[in-house]
Amino acid sequence: MGAKKGWLESTAATKELRKAECMAKCLEYEICESITAKADWTKCFIGGWGAERKESTANWNCYERIMHDVYSFAEHKSTQCMRWTPKLHKKVTIEARQGKKPSEIRACQVECANDDECDGVSNIWNKCFFQYGGGLHLNMKDKNKHTCYEKTLSAVSKAQVCWQANNLGICDKAYGTGEKGSPQSECETDFAVNGFGFDGAETGSKFCKYLARTMQSNGKSWAKEVHPISKMTSLANLCGELCPTRTTWTYVGKKCTSNNLGEKDYMNNFSMCLATCAANVACKGVTRRGNSCIYQSKVETTDLRKGDGNWHCYMKN
Repeated sequence: MGAKKGWLESTAATKELRKAECMAKCLEYEICESITAKADWTKCFIGGWGAERKESTANWNCYERIMHDVYSFAEHKSTQCMRWTPKLHKKVTIEARQGKKPSEIRACQVECANDDECDGVSNIWNKCFFQYGGGLHLNMKDKNKHTCYEKTLSAVSKAQVCWQANNLGICDKAYGTGEKGSPQSECETDFAVNGFGFDGAETGSKFCKYLARTMQSNGKSWAKEVHPISKMTSLANLCGELCPTRTTWTYVGKKCTSNNLGEKDYMNNFSMCLATCAANVACKGVTRRGNSCIYQSKVETTDLRKGDGNWHCYMKN
């Protein structure tokens, strides 16, 4: 009787060992999101994820990995997004035999999410085109049978980052990748990277690269916008109520260049000018002309001049 009990205990231990080995193998691959295994774990298959599942088969079980994505993808149906410069996109063929399956699209998205330079995925039938462009907005146009997936921060990572930014008091902060302004490394220092709370230093570094690149891109949009405060030019604008701004601005399309504070700055990313002024109690406003920023120690109604249409004044409230 004792020998039989010992055999049963050995079998259970062997089963647990096989199970642990299979799950460990799945974790080696970021793209592995499910395991199909026999009940005794003598056979184990790792794979992607999909909504299509067969009826349960005797002695076989399906295990889904719990994923907390750093990035998600906004779906734009009947839309093509394409960088027309060959260097700014690459083609990936997915295994779609009888129509696109969620698992196959998911595989493309996971690969794009793991590529720091990928801004989104354009899909047609069994081909994915990864889009590159330094964080610039995707060029989209209506086109049947195409789908564009725009890379964004996931709800989970956004909530965690915004909570921490609010806790650190840096809601008005902006980052960039150029020589002027706060670089990516400053983002990593501000968030202390290891304290990000979702996947540690590696994810924190990826997030900072994404954030700095995207803020830089949106900050450059002043060339096309009269009022260039877009949703990604500061953490406050990105996070909304999760990270309330401590600085609000009144925009006036006039010249207000008296009472200068310090030297003029030249920045392609205008959001850096606003962030610099927000961090300085003595700064009461910013005047922009082209890529130049002039900080004001005082902004009064009497200071405003109509100018030639290329002056833009932002008064700190």
